Amino acid sequence: MEEIARGEEAKRIINSQVFKDALEQIKGEAYKQLDKSPIVGDSATVHQQQLIMLLKVSNKFVKLFEDTIMTGKLAAEQIQQEKRGMFK
Repeated sequence: MEEIARGEEAKRIINSQVFKDALEQIKGEAYKQLDKSPIVGDSATVHQQQLIMLLKVSNKFVKLFEDTIMTGKLAAEQIQQEKRGMFK
């Protein structure tokens, strides 16, 4: 039951406009900074790596929510299958 509740909460959060706006701002700023970053030099490479890492972390953050949603759906499906099995 807890997995179902967590999945529903994750779905509510990831679908909220506040979450979508924040993620869009983070990614948008990272892409803007990446576009502006110099192409040559050690500092350019470090800056680009930091921005790429930020993008990867933000994608991982979203994936964690998606995984929680899927786990909740699977838990709900399992409960439904168990209920169907009890009534046969």
